[in-house]
Amino acid sequence: MKNTKLIFLAVLAMLLGTVMDGHAAPDPNFHIYLCFGQSNMEGQGNIESQDRTVDSRFQVLCSYDNCGSRKRGGWYDATPPLSCCSGQHLGPVDYFGRTLVKNLPEKIKVGVVVVAIAGCDIQLFEKENYKSYRAESYMQSTIQSYGGNPYGRLVEMGKEAQKVGVIKGILLHQGETNTGQSNWPSRVKAVYNDLLNDLGLKSADVPLLVGEVVRSDQGGQCGGMNSIIANVPSTIPNSYVISAQGLGHKGDNLHFSSASYRTLGERYAEQMLKVLKYDEGQGGEQGGGEQGGGSSSDCVDPCSMKTKYSGGKSVSGNVRQEVGNGYHVEQWRDGGGGDLTVFGGKADCAFKASWSNSGDYLARVGYYDGSNSKKYTDLGEIHAVYNYTKSGNGGGSYSYIGIYGWTRSPLIEYYIVEDSFTPNGGGMFWDQSRNGQAATKGTYTVDGVTYTLKVGKRINQPSIDGTSTFDQVFAIRSSYQTCGHVNVTEHFKNWEKLGVKLGGIYDCKLLCEVGGGSGSVEYTCASMSWKGQNSSLGDLSCSEGGSQGGGGSTEVVQKPYKEAFVIPGLVEAENYDVGGNGNAYYDSDDTNEGDAKYRTDEGVDIVKGGTGNAVGYTTSSEWLEYTIDVKKTSKYDVVASASNGSGDISMDLYVDDQKVATLSGAQTGNNKWDVYENLTATTTEIKSGKHILKVKFGSNNNNLDYIKLSEPDTTSQGEQGGGSHGGGGSSNEAGVYPLSYSVENTGADCAEPSSLNKNNLKSCRTLPNPFEWADGSGKVTDFCDWSCRRNEIKREIEFWEIGEKPKFDKLEASYSGGTLTVKVYNGSNTLTLTSKISVPSGNGPHPIVIGMDGNTGSLSSSYFSKCIQVPFTHSQIANYNGGFDGSGRSQNDPFYKLYPNTFNTKADYCAWSWGISRLIDGLEIVKDQIKADLGHIAVTGCSYAGKMALYAGAFDERVALTIAQESGGGGINAWRVSSEIGSDVEGISNTNYDWFLNSFKSNFQSQIDKLPYDHHELIAMIAPRAFLAFGNPDYTWLGDAAGYASLLAAEEVWKSMGIEDRFGYVIEGGHSHCQASNNQNKAAQAFINKFLYGDDSQNTKIRTSSVNKVYNSGKYDWGGHKMENNGCGGDLSEVNDLVEEGDSYQLSQNKPNPANGETTIDFSLAQNSFVTIDLYNSLGVKIKNIASDNYVAGSHSLTFTVDKLPQGIYFYIMNANGFVESKSMIVR
Repeated sequence: MKNTKLIFLAVLAMLLGTVMDGHAAPDPNFHIYLCFGQSNMEGQGNIESQDRTVDSRFQVLCSYDNCGSRKRGGWYDATPPLSCCSGQHLGPVDYFGRTLVKNLPEKIKVGVVVVAIAGCDIQLFEKENYKSYRAESYMQSTIQSYGGNPYGRLVEMGKEAQKVGVIKGILLHQGETNTGQSNWPSRVKAVYNDLLNDLGLKSADVPLLVGEVVRSDQGGQCGGMNSIIANVPSTIPNSYVISAQGLGHKGDNLHFSSASYRTLGERYAEQMLKVLKYDEGQGGEQGGGEQGGGSSSDCVDPCSMKTKYSGGKSVSGNVRQEVGNGYHVEQWRDGGGGDLTVFGGKADCAFKASWSNSGDYLARVGYYDGSNSKKYTDLGEIHAVYNYTKSGNGGGSYSYIGIYGWTRSPLIEYYIVEDSFTPNGGGMFWDQSRNGQAATKGTYTVDGVTYTLKVGKRINQPSIDGTSTFDQVFAIRSSYQTCGHVNVTEHFKNWEKLGVKLGGIYDCKLLCEVGGGSGSVEYTCASMSWKGQNSSLGDLSCSEGGSQGGGGSTEVVQKPYKEAFVIPGLVEAENYDVGGNGNAYYDSDDTNEGDAKYRTDEGVDIVKGGTGNAVGYTTSSEWLEYTIDVKKTSKYDVVASASNGSGDISMDLYVDDQKVATLSGAQTGNNKWDVYENLTATTTEIKSGKHILKVKFGSNNNNLDYIKLSEPDTTSQGEQGGGSHGGGGSSNEAGVYPLSYSVENTGADCAEPSSLNKNNLKSCRTLPNPFEWADGSGKVTDFCDWSCRRNEIKREIEFWEIGEKPKFDKLEASYSGGTLTVKVYNGSNTLTLTSKISVPSGNGPHPIVIGMDGNTGSLSSSYFSKCIQVPFTHSQIANYNGGFDGSGRSQNDPFYKLYPNTFNTKADYCAWSWGISRLIDGLEIVKDQIKADLGHIAVTGCSYAGKMALYAGAFDERVALTIAQESGGGGINAWRVSSEIGSDVEGISNTNYDWFLNSFKSNFQSQIDKLPYDHHELIAMIAPRAFLAFGNPDYTWLGDAAGYASLLAAEEVWKSMGIEDRFGYVIEGGHSHCQASNNQNKAAQAFINKFLYGDDSQNTKIRTSSVNKVYNSGKYDWGGHKMENNGCGGDLSEVNDLVEEGDSYQLSQNKPNPANGETTIDFSLAQNSFVTIDLYNSLGVKIKNIASDNYVAGSHSLTFTVDKLPQGIYFYIMNANGFVESKSMIVR
């Protein structure tokens, strides 16, 4: 045994880099953390290449029996998995340790002990209760590998670790199995206390860090548990809650994704680093400090202050007066009785109040400045702490306990609601202008707690300025509490980000207000501090208590605007860090004077220019900072896109305040700020990891678009197309973009989006990013993937708004006597469509126009004189009704008789767009008779029929040109913007619910921010095909400002492909509804001539609007995106024959066609190739594989049977050595 021990110690000494013997004391620079919990502590993320290497200063003590090459009790480099029972998985502890060693001095090492069991209850870690735990069978082997006693194993390994290091903290991630159990925090406290006692630790020295589970707004099925986890800091001294805000799951609604585990681990570490406040002179042994944990005596723990004050001074009547200690008190009684006592002196703001059968009664103590001369930014950091008991009730209508005040210019009454006698809200948050609930502006987080911000309007009501009309602002805590800390300044900052602008602060006080009833409240701790007023209790900025996780530092937190810029990569100038003037940027004034209307609440001047937006109007010594994530230690080549129309360009780059490069250039032309040039330099070496990049300007009047950092000798890619905001950029010439396709939906085989689950919907108050995958995993960067992203949008609109276009069993078509007849079968039910079509003279092939309720919609038929004109009669599908409540539809309408079980799951725009697609199927079948050019189909209509045309073109990719005339709300208009404009325009609250699903209204009327798409994406579904829209601002109901916003956003999709000439709009008045103006008629003719008749000389870059007001909800920050195109165009029907077939690669039309038995396909190859030929139905669903084999160069024939296929339209695609071609096939 002695020899074994010596060998073990020798090995341990080598691992830790410390010369030890059997009597060596624990190394104070070896920090140990005990980690326990269930599956999310085990880790369920996939281990990726970036996770496989680790700093040897990060070690894991194996706690598991039978752990492969690792043996229980041995120390190892902390490569994942750290919990052997997790299999090959990643967890939060991985990046907890990595982040610590990255940020602690080199002499500090970090060791972790992990004991975790998937699915376990907290009972399994209860010292005396684990034996009675009835574990599921799948847990048994894991429990046994911890010796049958996980708590005992954690203590055993903790003691082993204490031989060589010092335990600095305990990490817990558990609770999913205990969801809904309100006593969970007290049970955790018992486990924590047992660990402290059994390991000889003190609470002040060893904080407990508890992680949130996957939040409900991220689809977490146990997200409700977070409201219970939030109570841990008020239950356990020196404990903290680690936020899971924004962290998604791996697809199971329970376990975090790999990326989320990394971020969660970093958050654990960031909190621990704040607690440590490491001081090299003390060997890192001190804890606590200004985070509310540890040994600092300056911090305030309001939740521990429970002793009642005695004495005090009674306050009489309705009065506002000084307390005598720097604070002011106010009492208001609107009928009934009420008594208020303030304690004054070192009790600061503490008071007790009671009321009996009162009307409105309020008592409040805190800051008052009747001159309201100071803004909140002039008051420094405003903090409040409180602890109170309450009894009775608040009358049942409204009651607020928290922070209260007024501002002037603008006049605003505001509340931070920490608690209430009215738990279900009652009439607490009201808006008289809407005769309903106050509007939700959004949610935000302060110190790990989520607040919901609501804004209502009070009309002709009492105020500090007499009877007035004013806004009333409420910030409502997600889980109420009776003790804690409020960082008032952080609330104000978040309000301004959500659009609430505050004026001069009139007052800001701790408050209790009730609307009636009888009850009392008594504060045992109440204090506030601001610039010029200190609390007698100590430093409130580091206060303990409450579920803010112990308060935390009050310094402004600097963080990425979106996410850290990855280097090598592009840094967009306008996306500098969040943190404010003097912290994340320095600007010599507080006003954004730029014309881009981007980040308008900050002082940096952002202008339109470059690849979209740029930072402009700079002066010497101003600077910007960006969080960067450098993937490789290296020198980097720098390219900065900048301009200066009045002088030379000069700027320096710093990384963590160390200069790494200087960039300079000459004036770009007299007053030519729109001419950008590339400045180049090479940096000194930059270490891998996260850093702060600073850009400091050395001259005046520079414009900066972006900075690109590349590894030396790597080829620069597209340096003029980098930004992610605004327009600009050149056409993408790498591939060809089809004008139309031979199938209805090229993305039919793509996966369903995650956004069809209501639990996965996220709040987005502005227009969502059409390039971003629904699960948030990234953006579409290759045109080859656009069909799947388009399909995600399609499925979202179908699922939430109109219903999914149904499949059918069989379709037949005939043409006789000038009439097209289409018969559709669904089981024993049938539907017949007829259209009296007009075929021009000549040999053809002729383009086609499908007019909504007319040969050519509301446009002149002369424009389409060369087209086959096909009127679509909507009543053959579903009648037009005025059932705004959804009551006008009839189950006797032909579509709902064909699909009788879908009446409640389909709406008219689903039915009508389905009908137009079936007309196109019919045209496919009779194309030879009418000499039709199926590659050039247009749809057009106006008003409700303009919506019909829009849906038809968006949902059927066989349409080459869509013209939507005055489509209004439910058409091109963005629902979000219509809602912001109000009830004068057609929006979710007042549209026709025969046209849309009733559930669309109930799901999104009151929470439109949760709508996962908007109608700019309905328009975007048409890309890369051609689209033209008309508006008419003379008709208010059309809401053209909402249409304009949607069009601006949708245009970005065509820009991303470099085909802006296929996208146009004209919004102007001076004409009757559905009677196009002269400019609109000219635009229509240009688009028709170019995209139906092939006249490439036509100028279709037509985008004009007399409406240009930009509403907040219509803004976006994702413009300027670019897509690569390497030729994934599918079956194209280009106007100008842009695709020329290779001489030796060819796919021929099947013969015979139409076919009803055997048919043959001929193809030829230029060289030996692996060939696939797949057969699809008209909906784009793969039916069968025809070929999948190696073929030699030359000609080949394949014969196959179609006799078992239903009649209809099919197509087949051949892919051989990069050659892609398709043909349509008819089965009869």
